[in-house]
Amino acid sequence: MMSDSKKQAVKVSDIRKFLTDPFQFYVKGLFGEKWGGNVQKDTFEPVEFDNIVKTDVSKKIIRAALENTDIKSDDMDGMIKEIERKCVNLPDGVFLKAAIESVLKNNEGLIKKVKEEYDKNKFVFDGKCAGLLKSDACVDYEVWGDYAWYNKDWENGNDLYVFDYSHDCLKSYITALCLIAFCKEGDESNTKSYNVSLNYYGTDPRTKANSIKSNQISLSNSSAKDLLSKIFKSMYVDKYRVCVPYSIFEEQIRKNVDIRKYGFIDFVEKMKDCSHGPWAYFDDSMLFDPEIDCGYKMDDFAGRVGDDGKWILGQWEDAVKHQTDLIVFLKKEDNPSNQSDDQAKGVQDEQ
Repeated sequence: MMSDSKKQAVKVSDIRKFLTDPFQFYVKGLFGEKWGGNVQKDTFEPVEFDNIVKTDVSKKIIRAALENTDIKSDDMDGMIKEIERKCVNLPDGVFLKAAIESVLKNNEGLIKKVKEEYDKNKFVFDGKCAGLLKSDACVDYEVWGDYAWYNKDWENGNDLYVFDYSHDCLKSYITALCLIAFCKEGDESNTKSYNVSLNYYGTDPRTKANSIKSNQISLSNSSAKDLLSKIFKSMYVDKYRVCVPYSIFEEQIRKNVDIRKYGFIDFVEKMKDCSHGPWAYFDDSMLFDPEIDCGYKMDDFAGRVGDDGKWILGQWEDAVKHQTDLIVFLKKEDNPSNQSDDQAKGVQDEQ
């Protein structure tokens, strides 16, 4: 007799939160989004037109441009009301209107690039995820949420193009996984491999430079399901909660930095950077100490060569491997971290 599987609801936004930092995802899931909070920040920090609102407005502006419709700066009542419904602590009246106008102006360059490169008819703007993923652990995962933009005809060919106005590639990646995992399951779709282009556009928080960046991967229906299953197992079964900020290891991989050389002190300093660090927008960060609460020990953080000449994996290296096994577009065979035990001896000498 078959037993009924449990149902676990999974939001697309929760997948992104977990891949961004498992520690923050775990804390917010355990105590709730509004638990704790930085009272000083909530009470005294000057109100700004924050990045979330800028992104929301920018998406509307880009979409209007691609559909050849206009958003006039003197007719924004609808946009303002929608933003006010979603957000709190916004500038009032003319100040909010001025903030939106500044976003309009700042997006002129992006609109031109998008119009030059992409055919508007290929985009689905309001795609919704509603999929069911069965697992071997007697849990069925009901996945729902908003997709990034993607080309309409992707199932009829071999190419899936995904675009998100964001500072990283995670929303595009999750969209691709879900689209392919939940596509029509004929014999062909189960075996066909799709060429996936993951695109994102955003502003670097340090340099303020804007650019469109891409990552290329191949995914099939089965590989997308396998990856989602691994992600959900890590989120809900293993309850993985080590602090592994995507912003840190993504930069290390992108710049081809050897993560074996990354030190505990450097990590702690990065985490304590209130302006640009991974916890800059983590309201409960003041309740945790990166030195003792992130899942690492100073003596075990970095790897080392053992007495037998073999490399002993460090905690950071192990944590990054855990995440890149889930975020496959970051895996690089030529990264210095992917070296043999014999090569590791040279790393130890340099340290």
